[in-house]
Amino acid sequence: MKINAAMRFTALRFHASDCEAVGGIMKRTRPRTKSFEDRIAEHGRKLKEEANLLPPGKERDELVERVRQTEMATRVTEWLGSGGVRSSK
Repeated sequence: MKINAAMRFTALRFHASDCEAVGGIMKRTRPRTKSFEDRIAEHGRKLKEEANLLPPGKERDELVERVRQTEMATRVTEWLGSGGVRSSK
């Protein structure tokens, strides 16, 4: 599956939520108590709960898509950490 701009944005948003721009440099504003994987999994669970409360329609479809994106981000992160990425030679 191809990673699109929305997936990259979701991943970057999680990282940027812990940072503050100061003079063009991102500075962490608080210590992280949870890993990226834990935070994105928690966010996905919250989105799924929200989607389940909504009636079928555009808003629910958008939340379901965001849940799918968080799941994809989790898989990509696991893949990157597994050593599955090899340099092309």
